[in-house]
Amino acid sequence: MALQTATLYNQPDYSDVTIRFSGREVFCHKIILCTTSEYFKKLCGPGSHFAESQQKTIELKGDHPDAVEAILKYLYTKQDNNDQDHEWTLQLEIAKTAEKYLLPGVAAIANQKFVSHASVIAEPQAVFDAIMHIREHAFSEKDLAVASELEKKHIFALMKVNDFRQLISKDQSLMWKYIDQFAEFISSKAEVMLCKCAKCTSTLVRHPGTLPSLHLDPSGEGICSSSYQTCNILVAKFDGDRLRTMYEGKTGK
Repeated sequence: MALQTATLYNQPDYSDVTIRFSGREVFCHKIILCTTSEYFKKLCGPGSHFAESQQKTIELKGDHPDAVEAILKYLYTKQDNNDQDHEWTLQLEIAKTAEKYLLPGVAAIANQKFVSHASVIAEPQAVFDAIMHIREHAFSEKDLAVASELEKKHIFALMKVNDFRQLISKDQSLMWKYIDQFAEFISSKAEVMLCKCAKCTSTLVRHPGTLPSLHLDPSGEGICSSSYQTCNILVAKFDGDRLRTMYEGKTGK
């Protein structure tokens, strides 16, 4: 019968090694640690200094305690779905710590959770806080890219966040960086005019300042000519050309 390792997690019975970290301790088993991690295999496996000295305690330093605990629990249970999945800051720490202890599978699972939850942050102040946290605590290019994407996606909303304004006001290079981003954004857009017929309520897309004199009604069976409600919007240049081609075909002229 297969051994149910989940029941052995943090159980002193039959434990042959204790992992201590940040004032906590977890009763573990070398056979589980050494068969899942090359780091622990070299640390306490056969022929290691730890094995020869017959020590029973390993102290881990410099790691987030919740991350270490989550990793050890996973090694026993193999369950990666829990009520901490949405805590992207913790998932980032788990991913970093798992990489340190040569557990790439655990790191990949945690990293996926980190990216999926951090990427959907939308409230401007929360976006700023997330960007700063990631840039302070992440070290892989993939993780740092999440901060860059958040910044790019929410740059206009961030401009209204006081903390963000203070940040760029202290660094002229940052200010020019965002001015360049804004200029690039504007140059990639085209202005189009939406024209809503006051009679049949159909909407046409035109070049700014070029109202249609008549157009097909929604049924396509007659010609409608009326006054229009208009507004100008910015769209991607490709979309603007495509929309005008699509809608101008419905106009009489």
